[in-house]
Amino acid sequence: MCGRLFGAAWLTLSLFTGTCYGTSIVYVISNDGQYVVFAADSRNVDPSNNITNNEACKVITLGNDTTFYESGTAVVGDRQGHLLWSSQRAARQVYTANKNHDARTLAIAWGKVAFAWFDRQSDSDQKLWTKSESRVLANGAFINYDQNRNPVVFSEPLSYDAQTKKLSLPEPITSSRAGLVGRGGDYQELVAEFMNAETPRAQRAYGTLKVRYAGNELGYDIQFVQKAIQFVIDNAPDKRFVHSPIDVVVLRRFGGADWVVRKHNCYIEDTQPSHK
Repeated sequence: MCGRLFGAAWLTLSLFTGTCYGTSIVYVISNDGQYVVFAADSRNVDPSNNITNNEACKVITLGNDTTFYESGTAVVGDRQGHLLWSSQRAARQVYTANKNHDARTLAIAWGKVAFAWFDRQSDSDQKLWTKSESRVLANGAFINYDQNRNPVVFSEPLSYDAQTKKLSLPEPITSSRAGLVGRGGDYQELVAEFMNAETPRAQRAYGTLKVRYAGNELGYDIQFVQKAIQFVIDNAPDKRFVHSPIDVVVLRRFGGADWVVRKHNCYIEDTQPSHK
């Protein structure tokens, strides 16, 4: 997954550029449901042009009550520098267009926008964006609190079948419960290894943190998600796709979103017209 690529990063001999893969997302829903804390790495990659950038904004907030993260093909542009597809732009559009901001409604609306755009593209382009394999082409996940003030997570995966040459869009997938440690994007097996702390390298990565303690205290959970992402960065078999710095945000039941760590350029991207 990647954020926007700017300037020379758009220049290519092909029609499309900005085909991006690789992300690591980890979040913790507290045991009492009072908060959800997220962390994400910051590398975007365009494999077709061998371009990398460590300033990607893989988690954003919407209206201070919703958090959105993306994976898969997150942005596509053309050689003239026009932004053709942006997962985050679609998220901002559906959030603005829908008075109902519950996560499931937003995920369904995002999925429809994603399906409509990718369905218009040629089969060869769809193969390019999925590495010519059957896989999830793009994924958007919305997290907020429902009308009963319970934390909810809905993700919408748009998949491509290389044999049938068709896209599929299932019902949004929910993974919400108090005390949940969730993960998204690539290298989820490494996040699981860190969570279980059953290997020497995972135990070393915990340092002074207690093992299997997530969900009890915000300060701990902030360190936990940061260490989990760092573990992925340190141990990913292909280090082209994940990299520091690590962004961290807390979404609270009462109080909205607070950024613990965030790159300055991500605040600037929040104001870009292309996101409206």
